[in-house]
Amino acid sequence: MNRKITISLATAAAVAVGVGYHVRGARASGIPTTNTLAYTGTLLDGSTPDNGQHFIQLNLWLVGASAPACTTPASDKTQLSNGRFTIPLDPSCVPVVHANPNVQVEVVIDGGSMGKTALSAVPYAVEADTASNFAAGSAISNLVPPGTVVPFAGVVGGSVAPPPGWLLCDGSAVNRSAYGALFTAIGTGWGAGDGATTFNLPDLRGLFLRGVDPSAAHDPDANSRTASNPGGNTGAAVGTFEADEFGSHNHGVNDPGHQHSLGTQTWGLNGLGNTAYAFGTNGSVSNNPPTNPSGTGISIQAAGGSETRSKNAAVNYIIKY
Repeated sequence: MNRKITISLATAAAVAVGVGYHVRGARASGIPTTNTLAYTGTLLDGSTPDNGQHFIQLNLWLVGASAPACTTPASDKTQLSNGRFTIPLDPSCVPVVHANPNVQVEVVIDGGSMGKTALSAVPYAVEADTASNFAAGSAISNLVPPGTVVPFAGVVGGSVAPPPGWLLCDGSAVNRSAYGALFTAIGTGWGAGDGATTFNLPDLRGLFLRGVDPSAAHDPDANSRTASNPGGNTGAAVGTFEADEFGSHNHGVNDPGHQHSLGTQTWGLNGLGNTAYAFGTNGSVSNNPPTNPSGTGISIQAAGGSETRSKNAAVNYIIKY
């Protein structure tokens, strides 16, 4: 019998919720409900898939090691279907897969070794392990840590909930214990809730986000930023709010020019009646007539809408908990 084994997908039972993943013609689908990892392979007799029953043992090796790092024993025969088999790894092998990117697998069929092959799809195995396990320190948790805010293009609100593991950034007060990992990440920076058992989520409805600026001076008014909710951070800190404002600036003025007309100045002299004198000074008498008032014609017109904004598109901001 000319047996050979091909790796179809190493240790991964799934890579994403509800989505199959193809590697070298193999497919894995579904999410494991425990932390168990499974190795999937194909056993061929020549070029014909084996459909028999066999004792299948898996040994995981580290490069250069003289003995396996762990073993998944063949406790019973495994039924092959079109050559395919899936073997859940022994719990002792799970940390080996997580901790070592260059693991090799040795498949032993009915006591005969098929040789060692690199377990090249370990990242998918890790994702399969943790896709439904959001515990602190898990691979998924480290990849998207609690407190991460992302724009979400779907509808959220009313009867439509955010995706699992996420909350809408609407400023709601949520329980500190129920969302302990998120509370550890953001604290009361966005608001202290009731001051004892709850804390506020970010309220990002209708707002643009801006990087905290404690020293770069890109936000010149950073130190005067206010709390988003009572008990929240102030100054140059995460969670603070800054209202819209125009920067100080000048306006050009178009002056069309204008003229003034002169009034008349008359003086009585020696009882001989009123005599008009030329402008200027006659003897010791000043004879400068006043000017009449005249409008300038200058005006500054209002322009613009209800706020200052850049081009934008609306999304729902959601936060990982």
